[in-house]
Amino acid sequence: MFCLPVRAIFHPQQLRATMIVAILLHALMTSSYFLLSAFSECQMSLFSDWKHRWLSCPNTTDLSSTIGVPLIDWIDTEWQPNDKDLILYYMSNSPIVSNCFSDYTLCALCNEPMHNSSDWCWDGEWLWQADMCHFISCHSVRIPDLFAERIRSAKYNPPDQGNVDFSKAELLYQDFYQFHTE
Repeated sequence: MFCLPVRAIFHPQQLRATMIVAILLHALMTSSYFLLSAFSECQMSLFSDWKHRWLSCPNTTDLSSTIGVPLIDWIDTEWQPNDKDLILYYMSNSPIVSNCFSDYTLCALCNEPMHNSSDWCWDGEWLWQADMCHFISCHSVRIPDLFAERIRSAKYNPPDQGNVDFSKAELLYQDFYQFHTE
């Protein structure tokens, strides 16, 4: 990660806005994103110390939003595991626990249609929004270390629809809702 050496000069909101502009400009010039992060210590704890068993990154670049952890904080361009395709396979083929038929939305970063933004997937232990796969594959979004370990321990084989307890998913969704309304 590249940290700005003058981070004390900027207010955090100004710095985050500057980072978003830098990411979007770089995305226009190249096919990958380069994160300018003055909050790398905080970012690392997001992945190593994530205490929840749900994943959702907001589809907005609005830093004043109260949606929870900003999308930019999920981005880690240095996270390039050799098994990323297998992780994505697992995530995109796990059972859907919740599906609200809604219109598609556009990705806040690339304007691609997000046809599954209201779907939630569940593997019996973790709950995640299906559009996380788009953010991981296209925008360098990283998943928490414990979730990656869970997928690897399952040998990348997503569970069958009949082999997961969906009542546990409801408890995790309540935790997600509380996190976003605090």
